[in-house]
Amino acid sequence: MRYPALPADNILNYTRGDFVSSAFDGINELRDVLRRENARCPDEKIILAGYSQGALVVHEALSVAEGASSQYRPSEPSRSSPTRRE
Repeated sequence: MRYPALPADNILNYTRGDFVSSAFDGINELRDVLRRENARCPDEKIILAGYSQGALVVHEALSVAEGASSQYRPSEPSRSSPTRRE
């Protein structure tokens, strides 16, 4: 999925509101994709992953999805990764 993700390390992306606007573009696009896929193939299993802003997009898109508590199982790979060092 493509959306206009912006780097989090540029303060101007925050002060102008571009980062938040970009994140909402991603959230809306992901929700649309999930609705279309569910209509096309309701039994399909989908794995979502994101890094940085992409992780925020996935989290927010699923947190507002209808029936999210029964349909989605969030995971924290950093907590269960076999390569993670304490």
